[in-house]
Amino acid sequence: MAKKKEEPKVEKIYAIVTGDYPLNVRSGKTTEDSNVVGQLAPGTKVEILKDGKMWCKIEQGYIMRKFLVFE
Repeated sequence: MAKKKEEPKVEKIYAIVTGDYPLNVRSGKTTEDSNVVGQLAPGTKVEILKDGKMWCKIEQGYIMRKFLVFE
């Protein structure tokens, strides 16, 4: 019987929303051509699905990296 290949464990990345105001969640990686699809309150913990230089992908959309503190 063949052994199942084990999937490599991927560490989840989490960050906390900073600032004094709610952070807009956008449909794309731009403030000009993407819609606001939600907001996150300061102190909200989010799972980062993809970390970029300026934008991070989360389940709901994209948020600006400069408003996050990574755990």
